[in-house]
Amino acid sequence: MKIKNTPIFIIILLLVLFLIWKRDAFTKPILSGKSPSQDHVERNGYIETDQGLIVKTKSDRLPDRIQNPRQGSTHSPERLSDFFLPADTLINDLTIKEALETLRETYKTTCALTGETPLNISFDLPAGLNTNERISARLSGSLADAVNYLAILARLNVEREGNVYRFTETSDTKLQVEAKSHKINPSFFSDMISSFALDTLEASEVEKRSDLPPLEVFRTLGIPLAPDTQLAFLQGSSELIIRSSNEFDHNTINTLIENYVSNSKKQYKISTKVLALPDNVNIDIPDSSRISAFDADNLMQIASDSSGVDIVTLPSIITKNGKESKVEIVRQAPNQNVEENAKPLAAGITLDLDLDRIGFGQDLSFQFQHTQFAKSAENSPPENILVDTLIDSGQSLYLNDQDTSMRIEIHEDGSRSVIMVTTTAINSNGKPLN
Repeated sequence: MKIKNTPIFIIILLLVLFLIWKRDAFTKPILSGKSPSQDHVERNGYIETDQGLIVKTKSDRLPDRIQNPRQGSTHSPERLSDFFLPADTLINDLTIKEALETLRETYKTTCALTGETPLNISFDLPAGLNTNERISARLSGSLADAVNYLAILARLNVEREGNVYRFTETSDTKLQVEAKSHKINPSFFSDMISSFALDTLEASEVEKRSDLPPLEVFRTLGIPLAPDTQLAFLQGSSELIIRSSNEFDHNTINTLIENYVSNSKKQYKISTKVLALPDNVNIDIPDSSRISAFDADNLMQIASDSSGVDIVTLPSIITKNGKESKVEIVRQAPNQNVEENAKPLAAGITLDLDLDRIGFGQDLSFQFQHTQFAKSAENSPPENILVDTLIDSGQSLYLNDQDTSMRIEIHEDGSRSVIMVTTTAINSNGKPLN
C-alpha cells in the first residue's frame, strides 16, 4: 500500500517523536542542578549523582533535595540563625576584616564537616572604616550570632540582605539619657562568661567573675560601652537596668539578651535503647555508626519480632547544648557498712553523654557501662563490681536531627550488645522542632 502525501506524513511522524522526546526529558529528575539529560545511577536503594552525592531513598521517588536542588547551597540565608559554629571558634587580635574572613572560613569548614553546601556569604564594610583596630573573642552560638557579636565588638551596626551582611558605622550623636529594664535569667552573666571568655575557665572562676559589677563583666569580655553608660543588676527581681544616652549601647544589651534567650530555649531529648542479642539470633545490624530514624525504627521492629532478644529502654533525658548528662539505673549492694562521706557500692547501667550543637545537627559522644556485683561468700556483701559491658563511642559523631548513634559489642560467647542513642531537637514544650 502506497502512502500519499509522503512529505506531510514524515513531518507529522517527526513531530510526534519530538514531543515524546520532550516529555521524557522533562520528566527525568534533575540532579545537583545539572541538565535533565544527565541520568543517575541507582543501586541497592541508593542514588548516586556524578557529583558523588549518595542518598538513601525510602521509595522510588528521588529525595526533594535532589529533585528541587537549591542553586549552589543546601540551605537558605534565613537558616544561618540556626547554623551553629564549633564551640572553640577563636578570634585572636584580628582586625574586623580579618575576623569576618576567619568566620567565613569556619562556616565553610563546618559545612564540609556536616554535609552542607555553603552559601556564598559576603561582608560589606563601610568605606573609610578604620580597619586597624584589633579585636579578640571566642564566638559562640549560630553564624548569625557570631556576626552580631563581632559587630558589637567593633561598634558597628549590621543587617543581613540575602547572602550579604552590611555593616554601617554608629552615630556619635548623644540622645537624652534613658533608662531601660531587661528581665534576665539569674545565670545570664555566668553563661555569658562561659560562652565568650577567651580563656577556658574552671566553674569557680566563672562564678567569681560573674559576681563582678555588670560593667566589669562586659569589660572582661571586651564588649565596649560608652563612658556614660551605667548598668545595675537587681538581684531580687532579676532585672538588668541600663542608663545611657548612647543608642548603640541600648541596642547592644538588647541584642545580647535576645540571643541568649533564643539559644537557651534550644534543648534536646536523648532517647536510648539497649538490645541484647543471643548468639543464636541472626539479626542483620547495619554496618554503620550512624543510622537514620527510618533505619532505627526498622531495626527495632525486627528486634521486637525476634524471640530471645531483650530490649531495655533507658529513661529519656532533656539536655542543652554543651552540657554533659548522665543516665543511671543502679542498685546499691545489700548489707553494706558504708563509712561517712564514702560512696556506696552500686551496680547496674550508667550512660554518660556529651552533646554539642554544630551545623544544623549535633556532635554526640557517650560511654555506656553495665556492671554487676562480684560473687561473694553467702550472706556477705560484695566487695567490688565487675564490668559486664563497656561501650565507648570514642570520638564524637555528627548526627542530623533525629539520627541515631549506634555501637555494637560482641561478647566472647558470640552474643551481642547494641546501644542506640537518638537525639531530637525540641522546643520549650517538648515538641520536636523538625
